Amino acid sequence: MLVSGIRIGITEEEKLVTRRLVFEKEKVERIRRLEASRSEVKDSSRVEAVSAFLWRSFIEVHKQCAGESETASFPAAHMVSLRRRAVPPVADHAFGNCFTFAAAVVSADEEKDGYGDMAVSRLRAAIREVDGDYVEAIGDEEFAREVLNNIGDVFTKENCVFTSWLRFPFYEVDFGWGKPGRVCTAMMPYMNLVILMDTPSGDGGIEAWINVCDDHFFSFIKANCDTLLLH
Repeated sequence: MLVSGIRIGITEEEKLVTRRLVFEKEKVERIRRLEASRSEVKDSSRVEAVSAFLWRSFIEVHKQCAGESETASFPAAHMVSLRRRAVPPVADHAFGNCFTFAAAVVSADEEKDGYGDMAVSRLRAAIREVDGDYVEAIGDEEFAREVLNNIGDVFTKENCVFTSWLRFPFYEVDFGWGKPGRVCTAMMPYMNLVILMDTPSGDGGIEAWINVCDDHFFSFIKANCDTLLLH
C-alpha cells in the first residue's frame, strides 16, 4: 500500500486564514500582457500567467518578512491532473482523484538577478514534464512511492502551491433550488495553497482563494499585486 505524506501540510497548531483576491477579466488580460513582456513565453494561459504573478508576490512578501535572514530558494508547485495525460486518457466518469505535483524553483541567486522573466517559463516547463511518459512511469511502484513521499515536502513555509479549478461547471450545478450565486472552496488547511476559480460571471475572470499564516501576510500579497499591476 502506498502512503502519501501529504498530511504533513495540514496545520493544527499554526494560525491559518483563507482570503480571496479577485481578478476581473480585464485584470487577467493585463496580467497576461505583463508576464509576456518579461518572459520568453508570449502565449501564457490564464492559469500560467496568474500563477506566476501570484508566485512573484509570494516571493516579495517572503523577502520582506525574512528581514536579514536569507532564503536559499523560492519553490512553487502546481497540481496537475493526470486524466488527460494518460495514454489512453482516463475516462471522464472515472471516480477518484488522479493528480501529481509539478515543481518549479527559483534560487536566491537567480532572484537577485531578476526572477520575473523566468516565473512563467519555469512553471510551464514543470507542468509539461507531466506527460504520457510520466504517467506510464508512475505505474511503477517504486517511482510512485517516491512521488508520494515527496508530496509532503510541497507544503513548506516558503513554497507556494497552486491548483486550478477553472472551467469546472460549479455555477451550472442545480440541486433543486436553483443555480448557485456564489461558489467558494471548503476548508483545505494547507499553508500557502492557492485555488484558482472562475468568477460567477464566467467571462474569464479569476478568483484566487489563498491560505496564508495571517491577515498581515495576505495584506502584503494584495498590496504587492496592486503595485505590480501599476507597472
